[in-house]
Amino acid sequence: MQTGGVDPNAQKWAQFYERDPNAALKSGYTKAHHDAYLASQGRAAAPVAAAPAAPAATQMTANDEKWARFYESDAATAIQSGYTKAHYDAYQQKRGGAAPAPMAPMAQPAAAQAAPQLSANDEKWARFYESDAAKATESGYTQAHYADYQRKKSAATGQH
Repeated sequence: MQTGGVDPNAQKWAQFYERDPNAALKSGYTKAHHDAYLASQGRAAAPVAAAPAAPAATQMTANDEKWARFYESDAATAIQSGYTKAHYDAYQQKRGGAAPAPMAPMAQPAAAQAAPQLSANDEKWARFYESDAAKATESGYTQAHYADYQRKKSAATGQH
């Protein structure tokens, strides 16, 4: 449940990043995610304890490329599928370029805001992550993705 337009999950991730950016990065929450959160709150990016832009072992995957091309060709559909500007900015950072400056949050279609839908793909990735988190992470599916899956599942079933 959101109060005052603040997503409590996004707020928790931001606070986690501000307390321990390296641990947050290892969990898949990047500086690009944090900058996007700050922009959504009307705040400028704040300095945080020194942390790398992405985990040191992060390598570009075919999945990263596929999602980036999808986002570039149809951002609205990519967002509905769960790939956000923060993901794209993290992709840009992995490529070695700085992420673009945060922009105002993109309005999502009302249907996407009202009731998050779980796809067969969401379920498939969640099962993969549950069975082998390390391989799933290597494939680009992080703990942050799994937490988002759990949030969507909880919202879809009305459980908290």
